[in-house]
Amino acid sequence: MSKLHINAFYAGAEVADAAIDVTDYLIVYAEKSSLHISVGQARYRLPSGQVIVINTGGRPLQLHPERDFKGYFLQLDDKVSSGLVHRYLLSMDASQADVRVLAAGKHAKGIRTVFKNIIAELHGQSEASETILNLLLQELLVRLYRASSAAHSEIHSNRMAIVTGICAKFEKEYTRQFTLESIATEYNLSSSYLAHIFKEITGLSLMRYLLLVRVRAAQEYLRQTSLPINEIAEKSGFNDISNFGRTFRNETGCSPRQYRQAHDKESTEK
Repeated sequence: MSKLHINAFYAGAEVADAAIDVTDYLIVYAEKSSLHISVGQARYRLPSGQVIVINTGGRPLQLHPERDFKGYFLQLDDKVSSGLVHRYLLSMDASQADVRVLAAGKHAKGIRTVFKNIIAELHGQSEASETILNLLLQELLVRLYRASSAAHSEIHSNRMAIVTGICAKFEKEYTRQFTLESIATEYNLSSSYLAHIFKEITGLSLMRYLLLVRVRAAQEYLRQTSLPINEIAEKSGFNDISNFGRTFRNETGCSPRQYRQAHDKESTEK
């Protein structure tokens, strides 16, 4: 079981009038229809295609979905993940806001995919990896940041823009052989400054973040294709198959083969 207190699920009308016990943050993406959310005495409506980030402060939550509502829910109840959410909200000029609503817009597909990946990681047969969950949460927050219309607030936002740009580059080009120095040169920054701001915002070193992106790409290939493991290693950006197997086990708690078998079993049971 992951040490992070994270729960994620996909739900519809069955959450009607449900009380959600969340002490830190709740993030909801409305995929279909609308959801009404009561936080203490305040009430909010989340229409289709929007995301709401709620800093609950320990207050009770009530969910009132419309009959045909469908959506993704992410509950966060620990200092590590909640601190990460706070840093990204800070960049949106919303660190003190209890509720932040964002239109997913062109980022909707990516946001939905990250929610699905978090659910798959949490509810798969293999043990959930804290580092992979942390990375997925960061990817979700990067996408929400990029969907925010208020993500341009001087110094902190400039740093955030650099970091989220690099994260987006890794997501698209994880097979490239990056180095800290090459990326720093690309952004016209010193290596030490880039390393500092990247670690400050994400909590991970730049190269470790890239490593975890590659591991997560491998997980996708293992779940969704029948490609040989050595081919998956190459497609995920690993040049050495033995290093791939060792790294994958270190980060997920199981071998690539075990991970595939666990998720094949899960698919069969469904």
